[in-house]
Amino acid sequence: MAYDDTDLTDKVLYLEQRVSELERDATTTSEQQNRLRQENLQLLHRAHALEEQLKDQELQSDEVQSEETRKHRDELRKMERDRSYRLTSLKARLQELENENLDLRSQLPGFKATAQRRNINCWIRWRTSRNSFKTSRIRTECWGESSVKSCTNSRQRKNGAKR
Repeated sequence: MAYDDTDLTDKVLYLEQRVSELERDATTTSEQQNRLRQENLQLLHRAHALEEQLKDQELQSDEVQSEETRKHRDELRKMERDRSYRLTSLKARLQELENENLDLRSQLPGFKATAQRRNINCWIRWRTSRNSFKTSRIRTECWGESSVKSCTNSRQRKNGAKR
């Protein structure tokens, strides 16, 4: 029986060692599980915080985009109003200039006729005049100083050629 006692004692010692090892393993595993649970909990909190931060940034981005869109629309409306005002002003100015042009065109024949009558009257007065001083004064009144000089020079050339 001694053999059985020794064998039994060895088995008990072996089982005690094994139980001890299993308890250590269980403790280590339990510690690892607790540490992993703690890390998982921290990671979950971090993930929730990042999700909240992402939502806040998306909201802020949407608000900024909406504000920028509103500003661009306002600026576009302002530019369209300005363009419309300028276009209206230019159309009014164009109409005014066209009316003025029509008035001037309608007055042109009268101005031409008046200028032609005056020209003829001056020429007649000059032609019928015998006094050279009076003639010079009439020419100056009718055609201006430069025209009188050129006219006098051409007359003198003609008269010189006839003599």
